Formats: sequence, C-alpha cells, structure tokens
Amino acid sequence: MAHRDAEPDAGHMFDRFFARRAPGLRVVAEEDAHRPFLSDLFVACSPLRGMLPEPVVLQQASLRETAYRTDYPSAMRRIVLAQDRPIGRIMVDWSADDAAMLIDIAVVPDKQGAGVATAVVGAYLDVADHRRQSAALQVMRDNPALHWYARLGFAPVEAQDFAPYIDMTREPRGGD
Repeated sequence: MAHRDAEPDAGHMFDRFFARRAPGLRVVAEEDAHRPFLSDLFVACSPLRGMLPEPVVLQQASLRETAYRTDYPSAMRRIVLAQDRPIGRIMVDWSADDAAMLIDIAVVPDKQGAGVATAVVGAYLDVADHRRQSAALQVMRDNPALHWYARLGFAPVEAQDFAPYIDMTREPRGGD
C-alpha cells in the first residue's frame, strides 16, 4: 500500500469537525495514561465477554493494542471525553494513498445509542471527504454495525464467504 506524507493536519481537522458535531463532548490525543481505560473498554465491548475468563479477554485486549501500535504506528488515536470522563476511542490511519483506514472505534456500553459513534465516524468521514480520500474499514460479519456502515455509504469490497471480516469502502463526497 502506498503512503502519502504524514499529515498532522488530519488530526487537527478531525478535532475541529468532531467539536462541531458533538459540542457537549471533546476529544483528546490518546496517551499512555489511557491504557487502563482502553483495556476496560475492550472488555466491556468484547463479544467474548462472559464466554471466556476475564484474564483471557484482558490478554486479548493487550495483544490487540500491541498489534495496532505495531501495524499502525502513525495512526491518529483519539479518546472521546464526556465531562472529562473517557467514553470512547477512535483510531484512523490517514497515510494510505488509497483510503483513510478506520482501524478501531468503540464506545462504552452505557453511552452507546447516544450519538457518540455517529459523531466520531461523522468527523472521520468529514476529514476523508475534505481530503478527497476514500474511507475504509473492516467489520465482523455478525457485527450489527455492518448495516449502519452501509447506511453511511460504505460498500463491501470483494466479499469472501469464508472470511470473518468484511472489508468496506466509501468514496469521498463533496468535501469543503
């Protein structure tokens, strides 16, 4: 995959678009101090919760974060705050020429359905559109968000019946 020059402006642009979409919330750059929250968020949102012992799910969270840091070292990482309490996260790799990759999005269960994910993904799409960059993501086949992503304009790419994930893309729209 070809990469464009790192553009720190994409992160600043995301912050501004998010502030417009969710004036009661704010985003901050992820820091090491957020790691316990990210671990708890993974456990709270994991489909494995209740099926596996919590230490195993925590191990999965640690492995996933390590993989993200290795595979996407320059990704934008933001924590969503409500009244200075972390309630969600988004990770986006803006560097690919072919698409801005949504790596991860999660919202604590008690804030799901309140528009947080809509504001976060909306800001991500606003930036991609502004940059005239396609948006891309992977979603598990059984994830209820699959239909939500389709409503946002994402379409499957070369779906393979045996793969647990579906790759989806959305072409840029209008932009500023």
